[in-house]
Amino acid sequence: MATSSPQEELRDFSLKDLVQNNIRDNVINAVQTNKDEWKVLIVDDKALHALSSVYRMSEVIKEGITVVESISKRRKPIKDFHALYLCLPTEENIDFIVNDIVPTPLYKAVHVFFMTACSKDLLAKLARKRIMSQIKTLKEVSLYFRPVEARVFTIDRPNGMYECYSPYANPLDVDSISTQLLTLCESLKEVPIVRCASNNDSNWLQKHKRPSQLLILDRSFDLMSPLAHELTYQAASMDLLDIENNIYSFDFRDGAGRTSRKQITLDETDDLWVQFRHYHISEVFQQVSQQFKTFSESAKHMQGLPSGE
Repeated sequence: MATSSPQEELRDFSLKDLVQNNIRDNVINAVQTNKDEWKVLIVDDKALHALSSVYRMSEVIKEGITVVESISKRRKPIKDFHALYLCLPTEENIDFIVNDIVPTPLYKAVHVFFMTACSKDLLAKLARKRIMSQIKTLKEVSLYFRPVEARVFTIDRPNGMYECYSPYANPLDVDSISTQLLTLCESLKEVPIVRCASNNDSNWLQKHKRPSQLLILDRSFDLMSPLAHELTYQAASMDLLDIENNIYSFDFRDGAGRTSRKQITLDETDDLWVQFRHYHISEVFQQVSQQFKTFSESAKHMQGLPSGE
């Protein structure tokens, strides 16, 4: 039986697929219901970021979820629904869960999926008899990060530069960052060797070459990147076009002169975007022109026209 090489496995690997499978298999499909029973997915902001990075709403519905709601908003009772909570194990979120159960349950049953490990003190809040009788599932899923591309993720800290280097910032929450990286390693089923620079040793990467290594770099390791203007297709698109949440909106005029608003989603489902996004813009122009020329020649051949006409 043929086996894939490490290079082929790396080429086909997608962190987005990994997170999507984690949510589908360990959250949504982990709750088995009868055909006449429905599920509602209740999320906090961090869970919503992870969910929306790998699922469209239509895809969530196809997985058997009727509606997705915010854990922090007031919700109406739906007595026939199973409630799936996907959230961080914070005191605030646990209070929301408890308030959804007592004094009167909002849902038929409660299934709790924490994105990281929950402390004993917070678990004790769920250990009361009346609450435990309503909770049918209590599980940890490693999901405290957000995949951006097939091999790119973020821990959603938009003020990270300020937090790390500003003398006026609060102390950096190293424990939270470590927890986020830990959930990534658990999702990858990796126990990596952790490497970080010390004493300004610029040659430390060349000294250590082993498989499965987690490299932690601070900004001083590469001072030029923030000052350089990137000229890749992706960077130029984000700089020059009005793109929000990876959606590019533009006005389109058809042959009859009618104008309509169009939207293009620039993500892993767009083959051309995935192929060219990390190329220099000059290379993209050349390759797109060549592909268009090849397509035109193929179309003419199918129509029986001579090439070049």
